[in-house]
Parts: sequence; structure tokens; C-alpha cells
Amino acid sequence: MQINASTRMLTLVIFIIYSVLLLGVGFYYRQKSKKETSGDFSKNFFSGGRAMGPLVVGMMLGASVCSSGTFIGGPATGTKEGLVWTVCIYASVFMNFVILGIAGKKIGIIARRTNAVSYVSLLKNRYNDNKGVTILGALAIIGFLIPYCSSQLVGGARLIETMIGIPYLWGLGIFALIILIYTIFGGIKGVSVSTVIQGFIMTFATLLLIFGVVGYIRSDSGSMAAAWQNLAASDHKMIMSPKQWSIPVMFSYIWLVGITYVGLPHAVQGALTYKDTKSLHGAILVGVVFVTFWQGIMTFMGPAARLMNIVPEVADQTTPVIAMTVLPPWLAGVIIAGAVGAIQSTIAAMLIVISSSAVNDIYANYVRPEAGPDQMKKMTQITTTLVLLAIFLFSIKPPAFLQMLINFAVGGMETIFFGPMLLGLFWKRANEQGALSGMVVGAVCYYLFSYPLKAMISGMQPVLPASLIALAVMVAVSLATPKPPKGDLVWPEIPQRRDGQLIKFFLYNNFRFK
Repeated sequence: MQINASTRMLTLVIFIIYSVLLLGVGFYYRQKSKKETSGDFSKNFFSGGRAMGPLVVGMMLGASVCSSGTFIGGPATGTKEGLVWTVCIYASVFMNFVILGIAGKKIGIIARRTNAVSYVSLLKNRYNDNKGVTILGALAIIGFLIPYCSSQLVGGARLIETMIGIPYLWGLGIFALIILIYTIFGGIKGVSVSTVIQGFIMTFATLLLIFGVVGYIRSDSGSMAAAWQNLAASDHKMIMSPKQWSIPVMFSYIWLVGITYVGLPHAVQGALTYKDTKSLHGAILVGVVFVTFWQGIMTFMGPAARLMNIVPEVADQTTPVIAMTVLPPWLAGVIIAGAVGAIQSTIAAMLIVISSSAVNDIYANYVRPEAGPDQMKKMTQITTTLVLLAIFLFSIKPPAFLQMLINFAVGGMETIFFGPMLLGLFWKRANEQGALSGMVVGAVCYYLFSYPLKAMISGMQPVLPASLIALAVMVAVSLATPKPPKGDLVWPEIPQRRDGQLIKFFLYNNFRFK
């Protein structure tokens, strides 16, 4: 699709204004951080001092997961797979319930008790400081999140290449530099405030897009019903699926994007930041509302492109092409800002998680345990920069379909972490031997079902059989090995309820804390 010079200029101006706003947030929090004591660096940089309110936590969780997969890869895949893709991906609206509603309170409590500032440190504290669990967990996060971040960066660069005309490599560099500045300067606080800004822009953008699309289809076909009837007559498989997905295949996608999200470290990071139980409950509501809105509209864009008969040659350009078709230029610029916001917020959240895994979980525990706050700060900044450089290099030759890379990275992390986190929170008998065995077996099975044994699972996402096998192995090994110790750090008894009763602490209670 050809985009004229005036349209590109308007889009570029909106993109510049938006970028300057984000950089301003980063510089603001850099100035604020100078007033904080150096000893609070890790706590403030990675968990925001555990003082986040419901809007920030809910928006941060939603925007960190609804990224290029929602705004770029999802619509692209929808043009190929039809409405069945829309139905399956819509399962992700439950992620706030899974992460915050089911596990969030327990995660927040143990994080405060053990001063955990990362996903892996939660597992380390739960599983008796097991070195294998800690190192394997940190390496899995680094290994899977770097290609995941790469898929996001590629999506952003392709977007501004299409809409603004900037060469792909220049787009990669601009994207990476903006994210690096406001992440390093602002930490999780800067990222969270930027995410709220991005979240509202994403919401406005999706609202504009759906009104534009519906108006275009109605003017072109007379009504939405007529458009669907025409599509069914010309290509009835789009109403179901070109591949005629089976129930197990559909369920494997629902398992991938809705049920096992507690295995995603960058999604769970929000549970380490909320201020109190009231903020947690509010964040659940905020997240569900916004994620439902974003996913409900954007998953429809793929089939909508078919209804409008404007499917681009490069599938990942579906969203910008639709925006340029149904909206005036300056509003199309808002759409790119919304998609850019989704992508940047996800990459920033992932950078925080990768840095915490490398610095807090490996460097501080096993390389330099005596490292002081100043050295930790320096290492965090160096690590974040090097990780983003690795992501940039990984993105120079992108895959044809972003969604495939996203699904692979998400599924890999969920397979490795779902069992140890879920059973660690809800099953007292889970121990370090079981957790480590489940992680190793899960990683091996995920590789086997993704490549050499792919035909065996008949089109299902490999995360489903691999994670179920990993769960079974973890349970079996935990039962066959000694019970976990009840250290004071993990299983203390404390007076917490207002009626003065003494209650068990860690996992099995639903009490409030301040």
C-alpha cells in the first residue's frame, strides 16, 4: 500500500511527540532516584518499592502481555486462520485472574517476607535456595525472553517502516534507544508510568480502529451481516479455519495464552509491585477491563481485513494497512502510537525481568555475593544495555511470522515455570528435587514436541503436552524424595487477622496485609 508524503509526515510528528513524552518520564524518574539511598536500588528499580496502585499494576500487567502479538502478529495470523484464532486468543482475557486473582496475593506476601525482587528469587526462596533451580530458571528467562523481545522489536520496526518510511534497521535502532533510556533511567517506576500512558494511548487507538473498520465495512457491504455472508460464500473456511482446527488444537492455544500465564516471569512481575490487597483487587478489575477491550478488538482485525478485502502481501502489515485505509492520516498516526506503546511497554518489562535474573539471581548470588548497592546499580545498567544490544542483533534478520516466534518463547517459559510456581504456591509437599526435575524434563519435552516429535502432537501447541508431563514428573519426584524443610523464613506462624488468631503464613491463607 502506498502512503503519501504528507501522511508519513503527520505520523512521524505524532511518533516524535510520543517518544519525547516517554523520554521525559525516564529523565524525571532518574532525578527522583538520585534522592533515594543507594541501598534501596534493587528494591526500587525492580519492584518499585512495592508501592504501586491498582491502575499502574493492572495496566502494567495487561500492557506487558498485550504487545506486538496483539497489535501486529495476532491480526496477521487472523488473516490466515480466521475466526478460530480470534476465539482461542481471546482466552488471554483471563490472565489477570490467573496471575493476580489466584496467585498474586501469595506471591506478594512471600516477596515481602523474603525480600524477593524477581521471579527467580521467589523460586529460589521457595525451593530451599536450590542452586540448580535458581541458575536454570535465570538461564531459561534470558534464553527465551531475548528472542521474545526480539519479536517485539521487529514488530515495532516493521510498523514504523510501513507507516513512516524509515528503513528497517533505523527503526530497530530508534526503538531500542528509546526503550533503553527510559528503562535504565526510570527502572520499574519509570516503566510503570510509561505503561499507563501507553495503555491509554492503546485504548484510544483500538477504539478509533474499530469504529473506522465497522464504518468502512458497513459503507462497503451495506451491513456487517452482509459482509460475513459474502465472506462465507467466497471463503467459508475463514469462518471456521483453513486448517479445520480440532478441539485439542484449540485447547492447546487456550492453555498457552490463558491458563499457564503464571509461568511468564514478565507478567508475574506486577505481583511483586502492588502496595496492598486493595490495590491488588483493583488491579484485577483494571487489567480485565483493558485486556478484554484490547484483545476483543485487535483479534478481530485479521478477519476484518478479509471482510474488507485488503489483506497485505506482508501479513505483519495488516494493522497499519487497515489503519491507513479506514482512518484519516493523523488518526492513523495515533494507531501507530498505540501499537508502539504496546510493544515498548512489553520490551521494557522484559528488560527488567532479564536484568533482575542476570544481576540479582546469578551475579549477586554466585559471582559476586559481596557486591554493594553501587556495584549492583552499575551492573544492572551494563547488563540492561548489553541485553538490548543482543536483542537488536537478534532482530536484524527477523522471521517471516512474528507470532510463531512469540508462541515458541511464551510456550517455553510456561513449560519450565508453570509447575514450580503453581505447585510451589499451592502444594506444601513440592520440593526442590521435584521442581528441578520438572524444569529439566519440561525443557527437554518442549524441544522434542517442537521439532523431532512435532508430528506426534497433531498441530497442538507443544506447551500443552510438555507442561503436563513436567507437572507429572514434578509431583512424582517430590513424593519420592524427602519433604521440604520448614524454615522460619518460609513457614513462620504470625498473628495477622484482626481477631487475634494465630494463622499459618505462606500459602494456604487468604489474609490481608498492610
